[in-house]
Amino acid sequence: MAATFYETVPTTQTMANCADCPDCPICCDKYTVQLRKCVACPYCEFSACSICIKKYLTEGLLDAHCMSCRRGWNDEFLDMNFTKAFRTGAYKKHREDVLLEREIAILPTRQPRVEATVKKNQVNKEIETVYKELSDLEKVRSEILRRSSNLNRRLARFTAEAEGRAPPAWTLAEGEKPIAQEKAKFIMKCPDTECRGFLSTAYKCGTCQKWSCSDCLVVKGLEKDTPHTCDPGQKESVALIIKESKPCPKCGERISKIDGCDQMWCIDCHTAFSWATGAIVNGIVHNPHYYEYLRKQGNGVAPRNAGDVPCGGIPYYRHLDRAVEKCSTDIKRLTERMHRITGEIADLRIPMYQGHFNVNDNGDLGVQYLLKEIDKESMKKELAKRELKRNKHLAIRAILEMFVNTSTMMLNEIVNTPPTSDLAIGPTLAAYENLRIYVNDSLMGVSRMKNCSVPQINDKWGWSPFNKSAPKTRTKKTTDESTVASAEEGVQPETQDHLVQRDQ
Repeated sequence: MAATFYETVPTTQTMANCADCPDCPICCDKYTVQLRKCVACPYCEFSACSICIKKYLTEGLLDAHCMSCRRGWNDEFLDMNFTKAFRTGAYKKHREDVLLEREIAILPTRQPRVEATVKKNQVNKEIETVYKELSDLEKVRSEILRRSSNLNRRLARFTAEAEGRAPPAWTLAEGEKPIAQEKAKFIMKCPDTECRGFLSTAYKCGTCQKWSCSDCLVVKGLEKDTPHTCDPGQKESVALIIKESKPCPKCGERISKIDGCDQMWCIDCHTAFSWATGAIVNGIVHNPHYYEYLRKQGNGVAPRNAGDVPCGGIPYYRHLDRAVEKCSTDIKRLTERMHRITGEIADLRIPMYQGHFNVNDNGDLGVQYLLKEIDKESMKKELAKRELKRNKHLAIRAILEMFVNTSTMMLNEIVNTPPTSDLAIGPTLAAYENLRIYVNDSLMGVSRMKNCSVPQINDKWGWSPFNKSAPKTRTKKTTDESTVASAEEGVQPETQDHLVQRDQ
């Protein structure tokens, strides 16, 4: 049976690694039961003490992974090998900082939405003024209604642009064409230290509305033609930067070309483009930075397409019904329910759970930050909250995809080798029941680990949503064990009573 996303790591592997090498290969101290517990990677032979692993996890900018084979460690592995105090304390704070830095790095891609949001807010204010005039000036009612209609058209246009969508055709002025989405609008960060926006190709910031000198990048002010004298040294430096680099056509990050072919890869927004033309490359990407990015995302290997189903997909029910025609009516009804729940989970249930991270998922936070509506601390907390939700979805989705893949193989096996009697199909039905129990147990494991509600497949092969496991309790530690844990996590021994509560 296929392994789930949260497959339990064999403890025998860990014990064998620790027995073969009783000393940590990094700090050379001996392993202990609590403070310097041996932590072994489930994918390779590498092991180290928990203190060295913690230091590695809280000093890097990548997701949790083995420092030897570089393969990723999921939340269940961290829960099994590290204390709750570490996971909810130092590691949680580190993850919040990493998520914030990642979002700050792609802020240039949010600039078009910022400009549209600024215009949308301006239009909203004008609409309020219009509605007030309607109540006070009845004699000019028809003129005000005309203005209101025009403003609503503009509001719809800028709302669509603020959400990253192409504006509807009816929102465009007569003869106006939609702006090409891939056009390079923003070339660098606004030089104003009080602004978080980015300059357009005209060297105007869409956030603070200030103009900058195209020769020396000094802020001139709100008027384009404000008198200004360039510093020769500054002007020479800017000219050199512009000559030796080009902006990414998507996020505006300036990139230099050392050697190699024409294809470039932006490490900030993960976009390939042509150095000669500046056009975004939508075909085959062969830039080495692109392959390095894929390896990091796939734990060293190229990932499979998310949600793919082997064996040609779920067979048609008419083929399944024909395959079990020699079986009893009860068997036919049972296989019908199995086929129905497989299709329901594949087409309806799995799309309910987020399967991958989209760079636009946090776009609203980037817009709010650039407009100074939220600060870094607020954005950090919201990013951590969203990552927690996304990890819950990933865990549930991975188990459901495993069920669909395994069920599809079983259904195709029945279709390809039709059973001649109830006895002949018995082993397959028993395997199906074991699959249902395994999936339910795996989902309840996610519920206990993530403290969240999870779906279940009931004994009638129907979908039962929002079941939640009973909380586990931990046995209260002895005085010696509490002292060791306190030294490890920086907690006073007398505060250890809080461990006897829900295991989240």
